[in-house]
Amino acid sequence: MLMLTLTANAGEIVQGFVNPSFGGNPNNGPVLLNEANAINKFKAPVVSSSSISSSSSSTTTGAPSQFAITVDNLVQSAIASRLVTQALGPSSSTPLTTNSIDTGVNTITITSLPNNVGTQVTIVNDLTGAKSIITVPMY
Repeated sequence: MLMLTLTANAGEIVQGFVNPSFGGNPNNGPVLLNEANAINKFKAPVVSSSSISSSSSSTTTGAPSQFAITVDNLVQSAIASRLVTQALGPSSSTPLTTNSIDTGVNTITITSLPNNVGTQVTIVNDLTGAKSIITVPMY
């Protein structure tokens, strides 16, 4: 009978991170970034500054249309502020009367409802003719 004796040597297995974000060597960072850029096939679309605009000005460009949009936003903000003050403020607040303003983007009409129950704001888009009606009740 023949007996073989085999000896096995074991060593310690240590896992080490390569990526510096997870505790690896900081000198690996540029190498990993260059490798990632080399295999990256995605190219971001080129967007010109003239195509970055709000949805309401998508059919118009230039300084005059941007000015009209700014005025429209300011008018809407002022109207909203007065409506909130009128609806929730003291009873001595001055009620809004029927007014209409064309900002170049929207035509905004403000109408006081009968019996002082609230205010109705009608916004008509000058380009599309779309109409929004907002009723703000008095509290």
